[in-house]
Amino acid sequence: MSKLRGLAALLTYLGAAAALSVTTALASPDVSRQGAHCPPLNRTTLAKRLANGKPIRLVFFATWCSDCASHLQDAAEATSGEVLAIAVFDTQAKVEKTLGRLGLSVPCAMDDGLARTLGVKVVPAERVITSADINVKGSP
Repeated sequence: MSKLRGLAALLTYLGAAAALSVTTALASPDVSRQGAHCPPLNRTTLAKRLANGKPIRLVFFATWCSDCASHLQDAAEATSGEVLAIAVFDTQAKVEKTLGRLGLSVPCAMDDGLARTLGVKVVPAERVITSADINVKGSP
């Protein structure tokens, strides 16, 4: 009986730790490729990322787009400025699998309305954006 209580306590602890880990990951505005996690990105989270004043090259892509893979690889090899891959019209699981298969080390994010804000209707697409562009009221 005590072994069952110990096991129940361990499972409760592990469940709470996992929930805390997921909550922390989802609440973080940091957009990175560590662990192949691509958090949602919208106008607000992009504005936070642009707070340093440096422009970011946004590369919009989809896993089912044949031209997007080569476009992403070219963007990843670019040495000037920060590149951020933004998945549109796709699911998190497919994006993580595709980026892993391509072996790309660029930061990624899942589109959360940013493509519409920036007028992206087809992929691949690129926008170079600064804090001045995103902080203007209305669409940049």
